[in-house]
Amino acid sequence: MENKHELKNQGLSRRAMQWWAMSLAIPVALVGIRMAVTHSLFYGFYFWNLFLAVIPLVASARLDSRRSLWTWRNLASLGIWFAFLPNAPYLVTDMVHFQQEPRGPIYLDEAIVCTTALNGVLLGYASMKRVEDWLLGRYAERPVRIAVIAMFLACGFGIYLGRYVRLNSWDILVHPFTVTRVVGKSVLFPFAYKQAWAVTLLFGTLLWAGYRAFRSQALKRSIA
Repeated sequence: MENKHELKNQGLSRRAMQWWAMSLAIPVALVGIRMAVTHSLFYGFYFWNLFLAVIPLVASARLDSRRSLWTWRNLASLGIWFAFLPNAPYLVTDMVHFQQEPRGPIYLDEAIVCTTALNGVLLGYASMKRVEDWLLGRYAERPVRIAVIAMFLACGFGIYLGRYVRLNSWDILVHPFTVTRVVGKSVLFPFAYKQAWAVTLLFGTLLWAGYRAFRSQALKRSIA
């Protein structure tokens, strides 16, 4: 008999893809309207950030529940998912650009900030749920739950690296020594890098708490 978690991990359904397309179309349209109103391309970075936020969900959908973890497809999918996961909740921090010049209508900027942040968090949660279900089909529940907490803390640290150190997911491959140096210093000298630990613990904890609520609701109806 197949594991119940594996049955849910067979790629994105047509319905799910339609749901995500409609959800992502809202902030994309709002940013387009802002560009037309302000005659500025400044908020165009939202298009790129939304694209990066989708990658973890796509990568998690590529996990093959019928094969071992130690296959190229599953290892690559997990690696890409983990590297790009922070890009999803990272959208929450884009609120630092709220009402920056050239200023648009405040209600329009509020709608952009809210819809992009919401999509980012939901994309992260949906991909995490898929990965968690995939892992639960192979390993005991307790270590998987612990791994999920660790991944959210890593996600919080990734947000710190992106927002404050200005590193990107691909820097793991392009500038591995820089990433290793920053991570090493933060771990070895925590009191000298209080901001890194504060951002990691704050966002990691908040994301994990929200995910538990999301997960409890998703038991009945999945959006992934």
